[in-house]
Amino acid sequence: IGDLIYVKRRAKNFTACHVALRMGIATAVVSSWEDGSTQPDNQQMNVLASVLEFDLKDFEALTTNRLMAEFSSKTF
Repeated sequence: IGDLIYVKRRAKNFTACHVALRMGIATAVVSSWEDGSTQPDNQQMNVLASVLEFDLKDFEALTTNRLMAEFSSKTF
């Protein structure tokens, strides 16, 4: 999820600080999402989608496709 947030943020030419200010959270929180340390909760995802102007359904589809690709590349 983190790299997808990063890509969406960069596409808007926003800094992590800009996103954090618009969301009312600390810049470190946005950074932790992007580096994979933590993930936004549902409420934060809704606000993030508004700030970065993306449809959550599109984001969920990208995340699902990526997880499926990672899973299919694993050997058991």
